[in-house]
Amino acid sequence: MQRLRGAPQRLGLTGRGLLVADLNTWAAAGRRAFAYIMDSGVATVEILVLREARPLPTEPVVDQVQAHADGVDFLIAVGGGTITDVVKYVSSGLSVPFIAVPTAPSMDGYTSSVSSMLFGGLKQTLPTCCPVGVYADLDVLSTAPPRLLAAGVGDLVAKYTARADWVLSHVVTGEYDCPQTAAQLLQGVNRLRAQADELGKRTLETVRSVMETLLQAGLAAHWVGSSRPTSGSEHLLAHHWEMRALQTGMDHPLHGDYVGVASVLMTWVYHAVLAGCLPLTVPDKPADSEFRQVYGTAADAVLRARPRVCGAGTVERAAMTRPEWAAGVQAFLPDPDELVSLLEAVQAPIRPRDLGISSLGAAEALRLGPYLRDRLTILSVTEADTAGFPF
Repeated sequence: MQRLRGAPQRLGLTGRGLLVADLNTWAAAGRRAFAYIMDSGVATVEILVLREARPLPTEPVVDQVQAHADGVDFLIAVGGGTITDVVKYVSSGLSVPFIAVPTAPSMDGYTSSVSSMLFGGLKQTLPTCCPVGVYADLDVLSTAPPRLLAAGVGDLVAKYTARADWVLSHVVTGEYDCPQTAAQLLQGVNRLRAQADELGKRTLETVRSVMETLLQAGLAAHWVGSSRPTSGSEHLLAHHWEMRALQTGMDHPLHGDYVGVASVLMTWVYHAVLAGCLPLTVPDKPADSEFRQVYGTAADAVLRARPRVCGAGTVERAAMTRPEWAAGVQAFLPDPDELVSLLEAVQAPIRPRDLGISSLGAAEALRLGPYLRDRLTILSVTEADTAGFPF
């Protein structure tokens, strides 16, 4: 944290800045971050503390930050996923740089150049910008609530199915692929699996390992220019559940909790496809009326985002190229049990019911989630449900 002293000068930032935090992150790190930055004496920094304890990346929150950021020369995000995503979005819109001060090892977006926003009730990933500096203090990260570390691990186990979907899409559609970036990221996640027993102890070294892998994941997305290395079918399920929770006014779990549970489910789906238990087929397309019933005011945006790649031609190409993409996926995809062991080590949820999601809610996500963005995943070429899901 002390390295923030003189940080604006070292990063070439002058003029007026705005530090953004929420009530929790201001107490955890914002006050000290502000003091160290002001101690350098090279910049004037104003403070915006959002009054919500758990703000969401919605239009009203963005509007609030934009109103205070008018005329600033740089921004400082002190917080976790929402604060960072909102500041990235505003920073990108204003074409000004920003500094990230993470307060928890809870998600992989600190170093990425995309923001996960909730606009019009639709969870969507938008291109933004990456920070000019990241100042992650281990003392701050290690004192974050344990559930935030668990959420970070949940976000990281997603990298296996994200990579599987990327391999599938590359082989089937010719989508750009970067095996080197993917291999580096999976190596980091594999190291965490190897030290699963230590993760639950939440030592400084294990917190460091989780945080470094999260930062590496964000950089992978930045280098590739999309969220492909970090997000696949598991994130589509997670986004569906998040949107449904917000619609019903439910005090929803953390993003990483949803992602971890969805990763276990999608790893099981992949193994079922690879074993021939789930055939390649064109999924039944839900009627527009079902989208409107489920997503309400967000339905129009969802319908506009429906993938163009789901069709007989795509399934035929997937069947013809199956030996190639199946061999690629089998080379790195762990068994669902291995993901469960890692998540259990940090007391993270592993089943939909752990999050208050029924078997019907899980099946609904498998059916509708793939339509939340135009991206080919395994759910584009098979009809999956939760029948036989052992967890």
